[in-house]
Amino acid sequence: MSAGDSNDILYVFTYSETSRSLCFVTYQRARESATQSRSEVLSSNSGQNYGRQFSTPIAAVPVGHLSIKFPESYLTLLHWKTLADPALLARAGNAQLRQAMPPSMSVLPVDVSLPLAELREVVAQRYNTVNAVLLSLSLISVLCLLLSAAVGWVLYRRVRPECARCGMVLGFATFIREDMCVVGERARTMYRCAQEASAEELRRATALQQARETLKERLQSFLEVADSEPQRLRIRDCLERTDLEDMRNVLRDVESYFRHAGPGQRILMLLESLKEFCGDEEFDGYRIEAFEILRALGFREARAFVVRMHHELRSCAKLLEQEQIETSLRRTGTEGGYGH
Repeated sequence: MSAGDSNDILYVFTYSETSRSLCFVTYQRARESATQSRSEVLSSNSGQNYGRQFSTPIAAVPVGHLSIKFPESYLTLLHWKTLADPALLARAGNAQLRQAMPPSMSVLPVDVSLPLAELREVVAQRYNTVNAVLLSLSLISVLCLLLSAAVGWVLYRRVRPECARCGMVLGFATFIREDMCVVGERARTMYRCAQEASAEELRRATALQQARETLKERLQSFLEVADSEPQRLRIRDCLERTDLEDMRNVLRDVESYFRHAGPGQRILMLLESLKEFCGDEEFDGYRIEAFEILRALGFREARAFVVRMHHELRSCAKLLEQEQIETSLRRTGTEGGYGH
């Protein structure tokens, strides 16, 4: 709606996209003598105002009317993608359109023509601008998506080794779908369980090793004082296999055997281990001394004496054997030097 000039002329345009029609009405400010049935009240709320603003509503009467209905084929030429011959656009734009108006109203002497070529350029420019903006947004979205994928892949390459150290295999699909806080907590739980299982396994292995060493030491001590060759062979075979259950069974049998023997018999069994390191006379001396200690101080001291003598005689035997080997080597080297 356009505010009028000094003659108080008002122009009102109405267009309907549904009916493809345009209505152009000319109004003049109503005189006081005009009937209320012919006048209309125009205000700032009547539509889009392209002229000066109304301070108060204005009563106006229509003085001219022009109504044009556009054919659908005519409006399709406005589409900026429709292929059309420039000559056809010029003829269509200059064509006289059908005017529809009531007979009671005066007809405005207006010829309507549309510059279709220019309108198509304006529409194309508007759509091209919109398309350029959409294309830019699409490119920015694609770049952001690629950047997000790249950042995600880098983060995945960093997180995956950490999860692997905790014993968890992290797939890329899991990294994308699940919350990393939940995944991290699950990885820490798996690592803690693995550490606890490893510590428990280490404690179990240490306990078994300690039990095996203890049994080995006790069987080794009984091996030195065993009085029969079958018993020694059984203990040696058990020590070579190092089977924990077998070592326990053998130790139980040996302890039971020694437990039922008297102190004198047990000392005699201990003294049997000295025979391989000394002669008969020396052995008789050790036997007499051991029984004197047994009568005077008891079994424990007599046993300690026999064990100490066993270690000393064995050490002396090893030293003697080593000296004999060295003497033999020196003799062999001297004979070889003379022969040369």
